[in-house]
Amino acid sequence: MVGVTVMLHFLEVGRGTSDTILTSAVAQCIKKILVEANTALMEPVMSLEVVSGEEYLPTVLADLSRRRTQIQHIRVRGNSKMVEARTPLAELLGYSKALRTITSGTASFTMEFDSFQEMGPLEQAEAVKKVTGF
Repeated sequence: MVGVTVMLHFLEVGRGTSDTILTSAVAQCIKKILVEANTALMEPVMSLEVVSGEEYLPTVLADLSRRRTQIQHIRVRGNSKMVEARTPLAELLGYSKALRTITSGTASFTMEFDSFQEMGPLEQAEAVKKVTGF
C-alpha cells in the first residue's frame, strides 16, 4: 500500500495483554477493511524494447508472450527487428540471461518504468501466497 495512514483513536486493553495479541488484532481489522473496500494489488509495468535479428524474432515473441507481454509495435532497424512492448516487472527477472540464451547472445534490450496496472486474479493469489505462505 502506498500513501496510507492508519490511525487508532481508542484502544482499551487489560493488564497483561501482550504486544503479539494487539498486533494480531490490528492486522485482522486492517485485513477486513481492505477486503470490504474491494482493494486490488497493483504491479509495476515496464516499457520494453528488444532488438534482435529477424531469424530470432519468432522465438523472442514466443518468450515474451509467456511473460504476459503486450506487444505495441514491431519495427525494422537496419538488419534487425525492434519489438516495443509493455511487460510486468515480475516477468522480467532473469530476462537478460533468457534473451542471451534464445538468441545466441545477439539480441539486446532496454527497459524503463511505464506505469502500474492491476494484477489479474491468478497473479494476485500467487503474490499473496508468496508473501503469506498460504
